[in-house]
Amino acid sequence: MSTQKDEEKKNIMPLLEQLLQEHVLFNPLRLCIMSILLLHKNGVSFAELKRMLNVSPSTLEANIERLEKEGYLMKRKVLRDLHVRVIVAPTEKGVKNTKRTLMILYEFLRQILGQDA
Repeated sequence: MSTQKDEEKKNIMPLLEQLLQEHVLFNPLRLCIMSILLLHKNGVSFAELKRMLNVSPSTLEANIERLEKEGYLMKRKVLRDLHVRVIVAPTEKGVKNTKRTLMILYEFLRQILGQDA
């Protein structure tokens, strides 16, 4: 006879497995970068991302490079006020996978915290 806790574990484990499969976004900073880009689909400057996330340029650059390599975002350079700015924008793959990961994470947390969470 299975207990309620056993039943909850059965529901949570597949969600956890799905989260772990999304190795690129199973990193808090990369998930935050992509979440910001979901809100700014036309792109955000590197400087603005650095300010929003309060991280060093090298940390941000390393994570952006990883996301770009995996096809989640793209960088482009634009000339603004006689300065070259790096703009980071999500790709279609990045939008799709980030939304999917956030939905799985939401359901995972809802299962752990309870139905009213």
